[in-house]
Amino acid sequence: MGFDYYVAATISFVVSASSNYLWNRAWTFRDQRGHFGLQGLRFFVVSTMAWAANIGFLSLLIAFGLGEIVAQAVAIVCVTPVNFIGNKLWSFRT
Repeated sequence: MGFDYYVAATISFVVSASSNYLWNRAWTFRDQRGHFGLQGLRFFVVSTMAWAANIGFLSLLIAFGLGEIVAQAVAIVCVTPVNFIGNKLWSFRT
């Protein structure tokens, strides 16, 4: 769509964080439901940290000459496990 890769990564973060919270609450961590707002806030904090790490990896990989799409794919693979663990241990803890 011609967006700068920072803008595209930020837009994808907002969309994915919103849908991920709802799906994780409804499916992945359905047995660990707590207060909707508190879990949502924790999820947003973890997601924001993952987004910042993603932007860091993305910038570094692009600086090393990787294409934007490939760099984003690699950054997602690197950040996803940390994001999941953060949500499991903090956002959705019982």
